[in-house]
Amino acid sequence: MKLAYRSLLMIAVATFPLIIALLYFMVTGINKDMAFARQELLGNAYQRALEGVLEPVLKLSLARAQGEDSAGIVGDIDGAFVSLIAANGELGEALDFTPEGLAQRKRQHASAAAVAGK
Repeated sequence: MKLAYRSLLMIAVATFPLIIALLYFMVTGINKDMAFARQELLGNAYQRALEGVLEPVLKLSLARAQGEDSAGIVGDIDGAFVSLIAANGELGEALDFTPEGLAQRKRQHASAAAVAGK
């Protein structure tokens, strides 16, 4: 009986670090997936603001190609850029759209404020 107890104890001691390692990697993987999902949601919110700029730009291009009046569309573009700059202020740091983050990727010219000024 003493031998069976001792062998069970040795098995438990041998498998305990493996169980702890397995638990650690599971929790780390789940946390990584959750962080990715949070970034994805932030990116979707930023993309909606960006799409708000692209839609009137396409309308402006179409209106100018057809020779129509485009003054109202230009106002829509300006309003959309205001929304994009607000979204950039709210979400830009979390998405690494800061001047430093853009400079690391050599995209300084792609900031929302720089594009809105053109």
